[in-house]
This record gives sequence, structure tokens and C-alpha cells, in this order.
Amino acid sequence: MRACLISAVITAIIPFHMPANAQSDEIVVTGTRLSRYEADIIPAVTLTRDADFVLKTYSIVCDTRDRATRLRELTGTLEDLIAKADRRSDIELSIIEEYDDNYDTLYFPRPFDKVDPDNFTSQYGRTDTSMLSVTIKTPVTDSFSTLDQAEELIEDFVDTIRLQGRTEFLSGEEVQLSVRNVERYRPELLAAILAYARQTAGTLEGTETEIAGLEQVVRWERAGPMELTLYLPYKLSVSLEN
Repeated sequence: MRACLISAVITAIIPFHMPANAQSDEIVVTGTRLSRYEADIIPAVTLTRDADFVLKTYSIVCDTRDRATRLRELTGTLEDLIAKADRRSDIELSIIEEYDDNYDTLYFPRPFDKVDPDNFTSQYGRTDTSMLSVTIKTPVTDSFSTLDQAEELIEDFVDTIRLQGRTEFLSGEEVQLSVRNVERYRPELLAAILAYARQTAGTLEGTETEIAGLEQVVRWERAGPMELTLYLPYKLSVSLEN
């Protein structure tokens, strides 16, 4: 009689060297695998899924010399940005929060829905310039099929913003992707891994199957323009009859 042993504590889903709730947060997907996962060998069972958002970050800058006027112009532009985004179902605004550890720099989009001039910074250390970096996002849906189309949607939205005074939008970054609550893919991954283990054991006529590593966090890496590869770094072993 064959047995399938899952040698893992499924409830122990605790990210190592990551901020609390990182796996349930929205996180920006970089173009390369995170350093903490470089040693992973991509297993046979993975999922390929669309990212949740396409993002583009803008530096919104005002260089009016008079400080009071400059802050008023930048604040007014940002308030118009928020108001217009609020009327759109296909646009969201975020401020990117960075988290550094010994492995990687992680980027977490946080909602931007209120202007606080205390968060303005200077550009290149110039005291006569104020700016704020804002990330504009659009959900990945069937309404566009390419990254260029998603970027065009964001740029068309930016063109509707009423710029006050000497305020301008500057974009020096390529579009990026983000994924929200990557742990939601765990049940689907576990089901696929178990089905693969049973199929493998049947093919090999194994007497016992063991799956290790299922307690690890769900990993991700970019697989295409808007696609992600999601996986658990499990190890499968099958015992055969002598």
C-alpha cells in the first residue's frame, strides 16, 4: 500500500528576514530573482499567473522660487491627481515604501490619498525645488494585452492632470509589476504538488512518497512582460520496492 507523507508544518508560514505581513502585502516584482531565493532550484510544479498591477513611478516636481507659492502649486497638482484617480476604477495611486535587509531591497506600494507637504523632498539637494514621487498603477485585466498598452493607459491618465504653476511630471523609470497577497496561491500550489507526487509515485510504483519544504513561503519571479512564475521550493522523494 502506497503512502504519501507530507513532511511539513503547513501552519508555519513565517517569512525569514522579511517584514511582518510581507507575504500578504502588495510587493513590487523586480526583474531578477530575489537574492534570498538565488539558491532555489525551480521545481517541476509551478504556476504561471498574471501580475496584479502594472506600475509607473513619477517624480512630481515644482521649482517655483518662492517657497509658499511652490508648496501651494505642488499641493494643488497632487490634489488634482488624487481627485481624478478617485474617479477611475482602473487607476490607483501609491507611495513606495522600501525595506532593506541583508539580502534584498523590497518595495511595498502604500495607498496615496492625502497630500502632506511635510513629505515633500528637494530635487538633487536644491532648496528651491520640491518634489514627491508617486506611483500610478493600473490592474492587469483583459482590457489590454501588452505592457505598452498598460503604460499608454497610465500616460494618458497623467495627461489629464491639471499642472499648477511650474509643476511637472518626470518619469525616468520603466514600468514595473506588482503582486498582492502572493500567499493566496498556496492552496493551488499544494494541490498541484500533491497531484504530481501521486502521479510520480504511480508511474514509479513507489511504496512511499515524501514531500518536504511545504512550510516555505511562496516564491515568485518574473516570467514574461506581465506574467509571474510562482512556486514552493519543495523536495519530492519516492521509495521503491527492492
